[in-house]
Amino acid sequence: MGEDLKKKSLSSVKLLALPLGATYLIKFIQTPVLAIFLSPADFGIWGLANVLIKAMESLTEVGIQKLLIQRDTMKKSFIRSIWGFMILRGLFITGIALTIVPYYASFVDSPEGQFIFTLAIIVPAIQSFTTPALYLAERDIEFKNIAIFDALGQILFFIIVVALAYVYQSVLAMVMALLIVEGVKVFMSYGFFGIPAKPRLPEWRYVKEIFHHGKHFFLISLGSFVTIQIDDLTVGKLLGSDVLGYYLIGYTLINVVITIIRKLFGRVLFPYYTKLVAGDDKAHSKINRILEDQILLLCILFALIFSLAPPLINILFDDRWVDAIPIIQILTFTGILRGIGNIIVPLFLAEKKQNILAVGRIIEVVLFIPIIYLFTVQFGVIGTAYGVGLIFLIALIYRTVMAYRLFSLEVFKSAAIGYVGTFCAFVSIAFLTLLYWKEYFYLLEYMVSPLFLVAVLIHFYRKGKTISYFLKEYIHYG
Repeated sequence: MGEDLKKKSLSSVKLLALPLGATYLIKFIQTPVLAIFLSPADFGIWGLANVLIKAMESLTEVGIQKLLIQRDTMKKSFIRSIWGFMILRGLFITGIALTIVPYYASFVDSPEGQFIFTLAIIVPAIQSFTTPALYLAERDIEFKNIAIFDALGQILFFIIVVALAYVYQSVLAMVMALLIVEGVKVFMSYGFFGIPAKPRLPEWRYVKEIFHHGKHFFLISLGSFVTIQIDDLTVGKLLGSDVLGYYLIGYTLINVVITIIRKLFGRVLFPYYTKLVAGDDKAHSKINRILEDQILLLCILFALIFSLAPPLINILFDDRWVDAIPIIQILTFTGILRGIGNIIVPLFLAEKKQNILAVGRIIEVVLFIPIIYLFTVQFGVIGTAYGVGLIFLIALIYRTVMAYRLFSLEVFKSAAIGYVGTFCAFVSIAFLTLLYWKEYFYLLEYMVSPLFLVAVLIHFYRKGKTISYFLKEYIHYG
């Protein structure tokens, strides 16, 4: 059983690899293409629209997707109630947010963004009609259709948003494209996954189960909103839409790497952990190896981004976006910590230790607003970028200690964690250098960062983890 599950899980990774590669290549290209037609202020307004959407979603999050994956039995009446609850939640989000939009636009000093915010907040209502069979496919580790579905959605969005950006030359293109694509994806979900049962008003017994199960997910989601969106709100409010545009470009490029690792491994590993950890004596050694691979890959990728940020921006963007370079470099601190946090999360979810994740989020939330405000006021957007990483570092230390206590995984006291600590110290020095000794910053870009990268690659080579190893283990090449 365990071996069959392992094969199925790794097969799912292989199925995800090509579509995810195509999806995030497009997502990576999409940003510089849109930057040709849109201004930093347009990206800033788009970021503020996303803050509003995520705020409303976080305030009503109860972990429905995770409940569908974790629940032992799956009755048709339960699925009907779940879908009905999803639809009511989506309509509620849109309805409440529409009344808030004028006040929100006034708060962020963006009257020109009010119309964009109004259109964007319709998205949750549209998404709520997506079939719950999509999440049932995740439960059964059936990722072929999920991978294709995600890839087609991203390709469709890229085509439409670029066409509309060429026509409108404004942020309106992004919102219109999102509305169109989300509507199309709802109907695509029926074709790919089917309709397991018609939605209905949720039965009270299932509503109680949803809220009982979802209390920790609410805290986690609220914490996620604070730690991922409040920095955008702070930058937009204190420094303006233009500066927020630079910050969002940097965060978008960093987030591509984080999301690829999370979706390629974490999405599969959550059901893999859930089914395997409790019953297979070899599970911890297998998981230990996979986690070490991912942590070291994150070190390599973010060291590359730090060194290559200047030529990357100069090649892919025009002169308006040069100010984003140091932001991207400092955000690699946040990137590596968020990436590691994302690959640890499935461990706690598999053991139903949502309370630990909730405590981690509380730590982040308590620290986030004061640190981000102080660092932004004192050091500008560079301070925002570093302050976010500092908060994630403190919370990650707690999660890592708890993960080691629960699972006794050797990876948490291995050389991989040592490399992560070294990279964090390196970016901290880079932050101070940007503030006080900017003329010496080139030494970090072109000497120290490459040396760190070489050290990690040598470690990989000594462990026998070459390119052929990754192709064989995760892509099953040859």
